Amino acid sequence: MGSVDAVFRYRTAEHSTVIHEVKPDSFSEEAGLKPGDILLAIDGRDITNATFEGVRAALRGPVGTKAVLTVKRGAKIIELSVERRSASVNRGYREPVDTDRYRAQ
Repeated sequence: MGSVDAVFRYRTAEHSTVIHEVKPDSFSEEAGLKPGDILLAIDGRDITNATFEGVRAALRGPVGTKAVLTVKRGAKIIELSVERRSASVNRGYREPVDTDRYRAQ
């Protein structure tokens, strides 16, 4: 089982998930993900009211398959396709935090 190779943060106060970190030369960087992007949907499924566990489960899938992420970047809505990587090379999803420090610019 694999997942998207970016670090996500769940903002509990806003019930939103934000891309916190994108490693250089990663599949996520290649797909165009940027820190501060707000995650709206995964594979067409709205996750704006999903729990931390629900978002993490939706990001997972067979290694080599693509997850289509719909993100909000500023006022724009963007759809990006990111290949899932093995968990052994993936830093994954971070625990929930109560902060809005990582807003999209």
